[in-house]
Amino acid sequence: MHSVAVELGPLSLHWYSLMLLAGTLAGLWLSRMLAGHRGLNPDLVTDVVLWGGAAALIGARLWYVAFKWEDVYRHAPLEALMPWRGGLAIHGGILAGTLACWFMARRQHRHPLHLLDVVAPGLLLGQAIGRWGNWFNQEAYGLPALAPVRWPAWLHDATGYLPWGIAIEGHRRLPPFDDMLAWPDTTRFHPTFLYESFWDLAGLLGLMHLAFRYRPAPGMVTGLYLLVWSSGRFWIEGLRTDALMFSLPWGPVRAAQVACVLAGLAGLRLVVRSFTPRPAHALEENPA
Repeated sequence: MHSVAVELGPLSLHWYSLMLLAGTLAGLWLSRMLAGHRGLNPDLVTDVVLWGGAAALIGARLWYVAFKWEDVYRHAPLEALMPWRGGLAIHGGILAGTLACWFMARRQHRHPLHLLDVVAPGLLLGQAIGRWGNWFNQEAYGLPALAPVRWPAWLHDATGYLPWGIAIEGHRRLPPFDDMLAWPDTTRFHPTFLYESFWDLAGLLGLMHLAFRYRPAPGMVTGLYLLVWSSGRFWIEGLRTDALMFSLPWGPVRAAQVACVLAGLAGLRLVVRSFTPRPAHALEENPA
């Protein structure tokens, strides 16, 4: 796939941007609908999504630059101000967006968990859609999608790759898979963006059933979002070839997997907390 959707003279509109926009609008629509169901003002949710989205883009860029500083940006610091050249990390975006949502809720004299519970399902839908931008960019792919030895022949092609494996052009590959002699054009890679998109959609169905069928305690939807998404991203991250790394005494560690563990623990705490009786005034809802 070509990464550019439309070219207007010197200006180019990329598919990645369109997927992010589509995901944002779809997530906003879902969160507004859920807000109305929960008795919240949908316009407040729109403000949260817009400001939180801006904060998320900044946070995603800062996270990426922080882990790539020594290798890339220390020698070219101005490149850090050019996110259109690539380099966004979703964990930084979620952290910054959550902090922005928390701050805005406090300014509106509302409990942040009420807003986070209606934003979280929309965020999961936006992630499921936005991930397809990676397909157009031929990025966020995984290791070679070799079929297990004991799999029946009809579950892989003649070259031994899984039927849903994708081809990646040589100039888009990261080492060592850019060696076209060792990994020729016939090599197929795990479409990890596809795995994450499907995982997010499956988790979304569960969250929406909980949110619309029942009236969960504040924080439960947000906690389940963190648990569902982090558990899926943890194993998917292990397949990816473009992981951000940092060093520990026992060796390099994938930053995203560490972040997934921390986010999962935070989600578990919110779920457990939602079962704990609390004073009625502590989480009182005042629709705005």
